[in-house]
Amino acid sequence: MTTDVEIACPDPHCKSRLKIVRTGLRTFRHAEVTVVPLPPPNDTEGIRVAKE
Repeated sequence: MTTDVEIACPDPHCKSRLKIVRTGLRTFRHAEVTVVPLPPPNDTEGIRVAKE
């Protein structure tokens, strides 16, 4: 979403279009929006690899 300035509502019955105005840099922290912790970076549990 670094290049989108105008986005549409994903609801097919909603005709709204939303304009994004970036006013500054903001850091998103996962812990501020959920209580579910992120897995460690090297944790492969739950990742499925396709067998050839």
